Amino acid sequence: MSSNKEITIAITGSASGIGAFLRNSLELDGANVIGIDLHNADVIADLSNIDG
Repeated sequence: MSSNKEITIAITGSASGIGAFLRNSLELDGANVIGIDLHNADVIADLSNIDG
């Protein structure tokens, strides 16, 4: 995968399965990732705080 250091990506279904895999992979590659899911999951970041 090429470097994603300058992009922001929103991933729906990011709490489990393929969505979680994509979220983790893109975060490791340096992308800013916004994870969205309807299922209960741990809060990864608080969007009201610019530092996450």
